Amino acid sequence: MASADNTTKSRDGQGVDRIRQALRAAILERALPPATRLPEATLAEAFGVSRTVIRGALAQLAGEGLVEVRANRSNTVAMPGEAEAEEVFATRASLEVLLLGRIGHSLTVDQIGLLRENVVLHRAAIGKPEAIRLGGEFHLLLASFNPPGVLRRYVEELVFRSSLVLASRGPARAEDAHSSVNEHQRIVDALDAGDVAEAANVMDRHLRSIGSRVSEPRSDRSTTDLSERLMRYRPAY
Repeated sequence: MASADNTTKSRDGQGVDRIRQALRAAILERALPPATRLPEATLAEAFGVSRTVIRGALAQLAGEGLVEVRANRSNTVAMPGEAEAEEVFATRASLEVLLLGRIGHSLTVDQIGLLRENVVLHRAAIGKPEAIRLGGEFHLLLASFNPPGVLRRYVEELVFRSSLVLASRGPARAEDAHSSVNEHQRIVDALDAGDVAEAANVMDRHLRSIGSRVSEPRSDRSTTDLSERLMRYRPAY
């Protein structure tokens, strides 16, 4: 009996992680715009999982700042305000400069390769829904190169939150999108050359520049059925 219980818990845990990733992608790609209601029953039916799994995934996304979970009220995609947006990017700049100082001199060839692959994918995605997600993944990759701990966790949380800030403002202007990718490229080139100071300088300017461009969020709720919007995000089991 204990073995069966453990198997069920393990399967549920894997399901929560898959649904969390699927919902996160849907939020950051604006399939689920800010303020979208997230009824547990509807999500459970759309993904073919239990409400327990949905509840666990929503709780984790709430911890990332992407979802607002409130007792006795509808769960919704979060809607960060303009003042918070500026603060998020300023804080990120300070922490990610610190992060580069920690990891910059110890990156492997394979790690540099992963960063370059992300830049290529991000550049190809400019103007598409996945662009914001891929831009955030560049910074998540950098965080993943640091050992687990407070710095890594805080950077990851702020990346998710700031990606939501960008998603809530709608698609970036083409020139801003290209500028961001080019700055990522310069960061990788500097790290590859061993010039951590230059990488840190570019990172600081990069994040503060994005923070200065944020505007009021848009709440353009889609009229498309929620299940239909989530169809392409449903994990393959």
